[in-house]
Amino acid sequence: MNWSRARTILIVSFLALDLFLGYVAFGSQHESSQVTSTEVQRALDRVKALGITVTAQIPRRVMAAPFLVIRPRNQDIEAISGRLLGTDRPDAVQSSKELSVWAFQNSRVTVLSTGVVIFTTEAKTGSPGTEVDARSAQAMVLRFLSERGLLPQDARLDFVERTGQDSFTVQYYQEYEGTPLFGGYITATVAAWGVSRVRFLWFNPVGFGTGKRSVVPATDALVKAVPSIVGKVGAGARLEAMKFGYLSEGMDAREWDAIPVWRLSFSGGVSVYVNGYTGDVEKVD
Repeated sequence: MNWSRARTILIVSFLALDLFLGYVAFGSQHESSQVTSTEVQRALDRVKALGITVTAQIPRRVMAAPFLVIRPRNQDIEAISGRLLGTDRPDAVQSSKELSVWAFQNSRVTVLSTGVVIFTTEAKTGSPGTEVDARSAQAMVLRFLSERGLLPQDARLDFVERTGQDSFTVQYYQEYEGTPLFGGYITATVAAWGVSRVRFLWFNPVGFGTGKRSVVPATDALVKAVPSIVGKVGAGARLEAMKFGYLSEGMDAREWDAIPVWRLSFSGGVSVYVNGYTGDVEKVD
């Protein structure tokens, strides 16, 4: 017997077997990382049976995710208030553990201990009678924030929505390493005469925590959450978008964890946040 040839054949056979087993293992893992078209359709049918129209693309990826560790953003409250109010010397109206209030002329800034900043004004800086559409509303808010140095580099436009005959809401969300951090936001109200209100909360993300947990597939989150919030979004509502990200409220703390969520965006400006680990509804905006 030619032992050299036999040894070569065995080596080649084992290599082929290893490649085959590796392909099978990888193929199975790859297939299990996506929900099937049938599962998506089944979820859509159950949601539509509740009177909800779906125009959103339902994410099919199945994944695991860690918590996101965040800290409050260091803020010079007086400086931020001054930039919003357009003065170097805003008047301190109130100061307590829970909030600080600054004012100048007919504008006011309230800063909560949780980091939330609220600006309101009655000043009319625009031109009365000017027609405002979504694009011009976005441009007005962008200019307002940029001129005051209050548009962070990690801000991403979320939506522009008409809220009245001549008014719009423009919203940005915070992003961390390509993933939305929905708890960080800037929401502005704008009309032809200018920006009348701005509310924002921005975080300092530290990084992802150690260890990952399985995230509820988007289809399962949809099926579990929608029945409980039909009354809040209204009969005949339309699901316009579904996106994965992280959610946290502002907290008076040094450091905490933000949870992974699925955000369901409905017509009428209603957003529903579903816990990515449990599938329970965490918040309805």
